[in-house]
Amino acid sequence: MRSLLLPLPIRPLPGRLGLWLGIVARGPRPEVAVDGHRLHTTGWWAGLFGWTVGVVRADIPVALLGELPIHSRLTVGERTARYAVIPSTWTNHAPRRRQPLRVRSLRSTVIVRQNIRNGVVLTVRETQPLDSMTRRLLVLLAFIVAQVRGRSEGVLLYEKHSNRYEESAAAFFEYLHERGDTGARFVLARNSRDWQRVPQHLRRFVLAKHSFRHYVEYFRHVNFWGTEVPDHAMDLRNASRVARWWAVSRHLRFVFLQHGVMLMISLGSDNRADMRQGHPSRPAHTRIVASSEVEAHHFVSDGGYRREDVLVTGLPKFDLARHADAANLVTIMPTWRPWDYNLARVAPERTTYAAFLRRVLETVPAEMLPNVRIATHPHMQNVVELPEFAPYLSSCAQLDELLIRTGLLVTDYSSIAFDAFHRGAGVIFAWQEIDECLERYGGILTLTEGLAFGPVTRTWADLAATLRAPSAWRSEAHESKFTQLVAFHDGRNRERLYDALREGNEPRPDERQ
Repeated sequence: MRSLLLPLPIRPLPGRLGLWLGIVARGPRPEVAVDGHRLHTTGWWAGLFGWTVGVVRADIPVALLGELPIHSRLTVGERTARYAVIPSTWTNHAPRRRQPLRVRSLRSTVIVRQNIRNGVVLTVRETQPLDSMTRRLLVLLAFIVAQVRGRSEGVLLYEKHSNRYEESAAAFFEYLHERGDTGARFVLARNSRDWQRVPQHLRRFVLAKHSFRHYVEYFRHVNFWGTEVPDHAMDLRNASRVARWWAVSRHLRFVFLQHGVMLMISLGSDNRADMRQGHPSRPAHTRIVASSEVEAHHFVSDGGYRREDVLVTGLPKFDLARHADAANLVTIMPTWRPWDYNLARVAPERTTYAAFLRRVLETVPAEMLPNVRIATHPHMQNVVELPEFAPYLSSCAQLDELLIRTGLLVTDYSSIAFDAFHRGAGVIFAWQEIDECLERYGGILTLTEGLAFGPVTRTWADLAATLRAPSAWRSEAHESKFTQLVAFHDGRNRERLYDALREGNEPRPDERQ
């Protein structure tokens, strides 16, 4: 079976989007579906010598877009639709994407694109500045200006969506300036709540996201050091071809500082393919910062990295981690669920994430509820802002402030567990829905029950009993397991990383212009 996406734009229609397809299939007329949802098709079909040929429009209801994951495969019959007129070899570095189409009623943008396997994928995400043609032309102009000005050997640092200043990139940015590296720059949205956290004397080294200066420096820099892939230094899944190309350019030297210890979902999982060495979304010259030999082995065996490209120095943010002596909050923080991404924006009360939070809260003993706080991944923010969860929202402006006061963390498989335990909190792993989540995620859990540095509960009764037994929250056995996974506790991670980068091929900070 073969299908191709015709060179016609996706059309906005009343209450739906019309996607034109040319289809060639063996056998009877096939069904067209997206993420398992059958689509109504209209157009021309014909049978010829046991084959079915069609030129049809598949109608996608706008209401359905709000329930789809970020990425959904378009299927014809039982197989993924393929681009038949574009060689798959063209997708090795910059997968082809069509003109983004805004759906204003959902505050979303729909992109029909070609993935690295030549399949047709529907991406539905929040509308971004670069969805505007004017902005994309401005980015192109910045690229030209950057070529005229020449390359910078400084360092460009950033965190998730260039909207955070609280993790390892921020910690290392400040350390570099302490060591006299005035060539280090940090990308941060001007409207970010973290803008005020940047020390006053360092703000002149901060690039306001989506300013023209940011665009120019993005293309001038080749040293990208961040807690996320380089796309986050602009916008993840952005619509600018030149910006996406630069993020995976062979010129880039990427140091992955990580936003958390990478020992939850295995890099060998299908949905973690983009984290593996050699994936088109990752620069060829990539170095990883790890917290232990166990984590380094994970990157080598499951991620395909060379051992010499994994720097076992510890995460810079752990140097600055603090914990209050009187920490008594019970923080509930599950990891985000990709299948709830769009539903969380349009109908958060219907997400599986909200259902999980409800069950956990029902399990917490009544006497503990006054100390319960809910924290979440940014993608699930709309869920925790539902009125039913309002009594448990933290007044802390930053996650760091909440973790300082957290005595117990309840999570599923979020890497925040490492941050909390490193500070001195206890951790309970709520794995009541773990099998279903891993099946939907397409993942394998690296942190087995034997490696878990806290009690693992698989039923709601187990969770209730464990919450009533503070002595089970953290033990010497848990601490021993944790030390195998996070080896450094001396506050010198930044120093080790600085020295490791100086010994490698990275330019010395004091030699940069």
